[in-house]
Amino acid sequence: MGPKSIRLFLTALVLLGASCGLFAQESQVSMRAFGNVRVNGEPADNAWRAIERGAKIETGAGTAVIMLGAEQLQISSNTTLILGDKSADVGCGSASLSGGEGPLETLRVGGVDVGRESAGGKVEVSQLAGNLYVHAITGTAYIVQNGQKTVVREGTTKALPGSAACPVPVSSGKPPQPISGARSLRGPILVGAGAGAGIAIISATADNKGSLSPSDPSKP
Repeated sequence: MGPKSIRLFLTALVLLGASCGLFAQESQVSMRAFGNVRVNGEPADNAWRAIERGAKIETGAGTAVIMLGAEQLQISSNTTLILGDKSADVGCGSASLSGGEGPLETLRVGGVDVGRESAGGKVEVSQLAGNLYVHAITGTAYIVQNGQKTVVREGTTKALPGSAACPVPVSSGKPPQPISGARSLRGPILVGAGAGAGIAIISATADNKGSLSPSDPSKP
């Protein structure tokens, strides 16, 4: 093998190594648990850790936050979620997607896909008591069901039929009351997640309009 062939061979090895490194970065994301959280059935330490795509997260009485580049996926207590490549499958419970552009395009609940019209927005899904609630906290969200797209305006909630297997949490006794008019938030804030549940990190960026107030999920 001549010098030129050796150089080509070494270049190919470097490119292959770089590709493998990029693949490893794409296949793993960072997660931090707060309180009682399990990943693939195993207890998760309350510290940042890498998790693989396809991981099953069960929060129980705890909460979790997953960072995917500039995106942030917040998982509320009593929630089951499976992290995919371009979507996160949410079972019973609640989860929200916020932040900048990232690999996740939608939150999937059954046969319903929920996403954000543009980066920088925040959308939350909650499935319980036989209903699915989609709340556009910041920016416009959308719902795709049976090939049809529905727009959810900022600060409003859309209620859809959900799984009857998802009960109302004993701690609340009623469906979640999403936060509306959250445009005044800037930067990360710490929010209590219930007794013994630790804290959840929420990241929001917006202007100084609006205020925090509970809203009725039954309203459009």
